[in-house]
Amino acid sequence: MFLNKNFTKLTCCLLLIFKTSHAIDEKKNKYSKGQIYNERTHAGPMGMGLTKSYQINKEKICIYNTINGQVQLTLKSFDKCPLKRPLTKN
Repeated sequence: MFLNKNFTKLTCCLLLIFKTSHAIDEKKNKYSKGQIYNERTHAGPMGMGLTKSYQINKEKICIYNTINGQVQLTLKSFDKCPLKRPLTKN
């Protein structure tokens, strides 16, 4: 009985955590899906480096996976995204 209550509480807490983290990810993307075009995914070694790129209006967005999480780089022109994230933002 005691084990069932703790398991139920743990399950509810985990569901709540996953739900809020998903809501935060949705808020990060302030553009609607209709405005995003030319979306491409990229594969890097062990999932690191450039993972996704797309265009919005007159900007090119490059998303990189790093050890500390995801980093987004916005380019003002439609140049190709560098495979490795530059140390300074453009």
